[in-house]
Amino acid sequence: MPAPHETRFIMISMAAQAVKYAQRAGADEAEAYCITDRSVSINTKIDHIEYARESFASGIGIRAIVSGAVGFSSVNHEDDVKRASRLAVTSARASQPDPDWRALPTPGSYQPVQGVFDRALAEIELSECVELAVDMIRGVRSMGAIPTSGGLAISTSTCHILNTNGIEHTEQGTMMHLFIECTMKDGAAISTAHEFGISRRFDIDASEIGREAARLARESLHGTDMETTRIPVLLGPLAIADILEYAFIPSLNADNVQKGRSMLSEIGAQVASDELTIFDDGLRTAGIGTAESDDEGTPSQKTVVIEDGVLKR
Repeated sequence: MPAPHETRFIMISMAAQAVKYAQRAGADEAEAYCITDRSVSINTKIDHIEYARESFASGIGIRAIVSGAVGFSSVNHEDDVKRASRLAVTSARASQPDPDWRALPTPGSYQPVQGVFDRALAEIELSECVELAVDMIRGVRSMGAIPTSGGLAISTSTCHILNTNGIEHTEQGTMMHLFIECTMKDGAAISTAHEFGISRRFDIDASEIGREAARLARESLHGTDMETTRIPVLLGPLAIADILEYAFIPSLNADNVQKGRSMLSEIGAQVASDELTIFDDGLRTAGIGTAESDDEGTPSQKTVVIEDGVLKR
C-alpha cells in the first residue's frame, strides 16, 4: 500500500481527471468521491479463530448531472476513470430529470474534528488483532460462559471529494469494532447474550467485552413467562436505540418526507414525549459518524432534530 502522502496525491489526481472527463463528455456538473481503505477482519467460532485476514481496497465513484438528471458510475482502478466518467454521463442522459434537483454543494467552512484518527489503529498488526480476539474469548471463559461466535473489524480509510462547484476536501479516519456472543448454563436453564464495542480509537478492553457478554448471559438465566398485560417497561440503551433506529429515525429522513413516506413532516408539531430530544452532531469528539463533512463535502454541524418532543427540522 502506498505511503499516506502518495495515497493522497493519487486520489487528488484521480478525482481531478474524473471530473474533467465527465465535463468533456457533456456533464453540467460532476463529482468524484475517492476512497482507500485498509481493513483487518477476524471471525471466531466457539473458542478458536475461524479466519483472520487483512485487505486493501480503493475506488472512485463519479456522479454526473445532465439537465437535472443524475448518473453514477464507479471503478477500482485508475486506468478505468475515463470510461467510468463517460458512463456516468451516459447514465444521466438515460435517466429522468429530478424535479427537486438544485445543484451539487458549494464550498463551506470546515470545523476541525477530534478523536477520529488513531495512528495506533492505523498501524496495528494482524497478530495484535488475533490477540484481541483471543482476549475476548478468555473474558467469556473467565466468567464461566461458553463463547459461540465473535470477531473484530478494524479499518483505516482516506477519502477525497471533488466537484465542479469548488469543493475539494480530504479526510482520514480509523474505526474498531469488537463483538462476541456466548451462552451460559445452569442445570437445565440456558441463556444467550452478546456484547460489542465500537470506537474511533484503540481504547476498547477486549477482555471486558467478553466478561460483559458473560455477565449478561448469567443475568438472563432462569427467565419466566408472564401473561399478556399492560405494564410499565424499563428498556436499556440498546433496546431504545433499536426502536429509534428502525421505527422512528427513518421517518426523519428527508427523502422519505419528500416522497410522502413519513408521518413526521410537520415542522413544529409535537411528535414525541417532551422528555425526548434528538440532535445530529457530526462534530462530536470521537463520534462513530463524526467527520468534517458529509459524503458530498458539505461541512458537518450540530443540528437539533427534535427538542422536547417537538420536530424542529
